Amino acid sequence: MGSFASPQDRATPRIIERNGLKIGFLAYTYGTNGIPVPAGEEYSVNLIDPELMRGDITALRDDVDILIVILHAGEEYESLPVQAQLDAADTARNAGADFVLGGHPHILEPFQRYPENEPGLGVWFSHGNFLHGQYDERTKYGGIGEYTITRRADGTLSLGRIRFMPTYTVGMPHSSHYKVIPLADARHLPWVDVDQSRADITALMNTYTPVEVVDYLD
Repeated sequence: MGSFASPQDRATPRIIERNGLKIGFLAYTYGTNGIPVPAGEEYSVNLIDPELMRGDITALRDDVDILIVILHAGEEYESLPVQAQLDAADTARNAGADFVLGGHPHILEPFQRYPENEPGLGVWFSHGNFLHGQYDERTKYGGIGEYTITRRADGTLSLGRIRFMPTYTVGMPHSSHYKVIPLADARHLPWVDVDQSRADITALMNTYTPVEVVDYLD
């Protein structure tokens, strides 16, 4: 989602149906790493543009029960969201998105649960890195989030508990063999202080909203 082979491909909704609920996905990016978008092929990538986002969200909203927007945005290597991220997330939720998932900073940023009297359920500003080839130790950490979203009898949604399992990418400069493991399984790596890393991640992920940081997800 977010990049497309043709106008027809872009016009095809991305919807997954599970447990009687239809979950729709849209995605947008702040840019294309300096690669120009060819004239006449603007359909090929969704750039973060408030008008575009509002139109897409409005068009998809009535066809789904839960609408998730993915944003490739933020300042690299910053542990808290910058204003552009906050603005993009607000654009999405005020237009009708239920949840926002973010990436791009290459390090973890926290979750935020929106108040019950405001639009949307919540946002995760940055997933950090998963499998990657960066050397900086800060970039080795990522994770998997788990959210419990319930549809009430009147059709409204509520966000239950948020759980987060930190992960660690084994790779250069320590090893030429790359793999992603739960942080809890990194105790055999002499350069990783698992307990301190877990404590730091727990504090970060709870900056705005209570988050249950776990060693493993069920």
